[in-house]
Amino acid sequence: MPEAMYQPPDGYRTMAQAAQQIGVSLVTLRKLMQRREVEIFQDPRDARAKLLRSEDVDLLGQPIPLGRAKKAAA
Repeated sequence: MPEAMYQPPDGYRTMAQAAQQIGVSLVTLRKLMQRREVEIFQDPRDARAKLLRSEDVDLLGQPIPLGRAKKAAA
């Protein structure tokens, strides 16, 4: 019988699920998390699992505003 796959608690994603959801590698995900200061959680059922809130994953996939473009002087 195959071993059951790990399922994170509702409202959370594993690092692998988050990377797949936003279409980046795990290395890129970690860099995005550092830049945006995203909090990482640990599942009490499995201490090896590193989790992200689903809403944080959604935000990581969104563009970052660079600021307003300056209008050219007329």
